[in-house]
Amino acid sequence: MAMLGATVTGIDIVEKNINIVRLHAWEQSLPINYHLTTAAELATSGARVNVVLSMEVVEHVTDLAAFKRDCNRLTNEGGVMFVATINRTPLAWLFAIFGAEYVLRWLPRGTHRWRQFRKPQEIRAFLADGGLVVNDITGVAVNPFTRTLRCMWLIQVTYMMFCTRS
Repeated sequence: MAMLGATVTGIDIVEKNINIVRLHAWEQSLPINYHLTTAAELATSGARVNVVLSMEVVEHVTDLAAFKRDCNRLTNEGGVMFVATINRTPLAWLFAIFGAEYVLRWLPRGTHRWRQFRKPQEIRAFLADGGLVVNDITGVAVNPFTRTLRCMWLIQVTYMMFCTRS
């Protein structure tokens, strides 16, 4: 998004992650502001943005209701939110945990917990509670050889939602 000229702010609660993404932005000469903070702290400060990206986060959040409430509060009137996560299905366990963590070893073992994977209707309910409407949902496929992503009709493993606040 920064490459396209958007003003981008990234947040994370893990300092190591912030340091890594700051280095990536510096290497690419991208003017991205990174902050070690939570969505709750940012929302409480009164910050509001036009686009919220909650990408591969909700499956790691303990209090999903509070997290989504804070993300919803951050989204301006007329703003949009994208949510990408892993579905809680046996197929997702096979690919995201067994495949990615044990077979391909892309991620450390224990990165994901199947019980924290989120079904689309669960995320949709949290968004609706905050006044956001899901306009579209698509599956996301990973090519294990090129590590590239593509959209697809199947949402049983990973999916992404496009939401708006009117």
